[in-house]
Amino acid sequence: MARWVYGFDDLDAAQAACDGDWEAVRGLLGGKGANLADMVDLGVPVPPGFTITTEACVAYTSSGSASSSTRALPDGLWDDVVADVGCVEAQLGRTGKRTAQAAVRIAVELANEGLITRGEAVQRVTPEQVDVFLHPQFLATDLADRTPAAKGLNVSPGAAVGQVCFDPDLAVKWAGEGRAVLLVRHETKPDDVHGMLAAVGILTSAGGRTSLAALVARQFGKPAVTGAVDIAIDLAGRSFTVDGTEVQEGEWVSIDGTHGDIYLGQVGTEDPDLDNEWLSTLLSWADDVRTLGVRANADDPVEAARARSYGAVASACVGPSTCSSPRTGSPSSSR
Repeated sequence: MARWVYGFDDLDAAQAACDGDWEAVRGLLGGKGANLADMVDLGVPVPPGFTITTEACVAYTSSGSASSSTRALPDGLWDDVVADVGCVEAQLGRTGKRTAQAAVRIAVELANEGLITRGEAVQRVTPEQVDVFLHPQFLATDLADRTPAAKGLNVSPGAAVGQVCFDPDLAVKWAGEGRAVLLVRHETKPDDVHGMLAAVGILTSAGGRTSLAALVARQFGKPAVTGAVDIAIDLAGRSFTVDGTEVQEGEWVSIDGTHGDIYLGQVGTEDPDLDNEWLSTLLSWADDVRTLGVRANADDPVEAARARSYGAVASACVGPSTCSSPRTGSPSSSR
């Protein structure tokens, strides 16, 4: 059986397959694949990886017409790729992961290529991965050289960047001045809710997934990390200490409620991307096969409109105490 995949450290095997002819090796692995293998052979630091041969590409493209979706992977290619992915994971000491954006795009492109059905594409993407598109996220480029200062429980998804504030009343004051506030508490209580609502994110050193901070954050869409036990809060000194670094009130901290990571300083963020073309395609396929409609319960007309834009078949806002218009203050309802 033909060998379709060669690791970057498999130059000897590739040369043996080509009878030692370097030009044939370049033809087999492609110029870039051959050069990477050569660099590894010379001792140049190269991250673990592998190359799928040009022969695999030719076998795939000649197996059928792209327009008719009859192309098929050559026999053994999938097994070779799985084996080499395992080798890379073993060298890295961790399993490979893909972002939610990558998972959605891969599923859609595989279906468009005819390698899987649209129904299978929908099933390959988890609700948690779709949820990522609903919340701000950190820019991958900004995280490349950063290490979390601490970790906690990822109780409410999304990224938040704000100035540390230990007092809920002060959080409301700062928010009224247009400042982005990150409310930091040992744990929260009902009297703190106004400060939590004013903050862009919530960080606590105690508490779990069912703590008040977690429940309020999820209800109102605030990124939150709880149970960050490595953070030592000094309310008298208006500061907290983490990993030997003291952070004063007013300094910037960034939290990732999706993964539970805490970073010192400001990390760049990107807004939710519900207009992502790959996500829109996948959700349209889900609409074609779903049998369940979604009705949303909104706290005000703005949230009701947002729910409809997200695909809810209906939304309800009932009760003058919770459905006052944020602009006029008058009771209203929408359905």
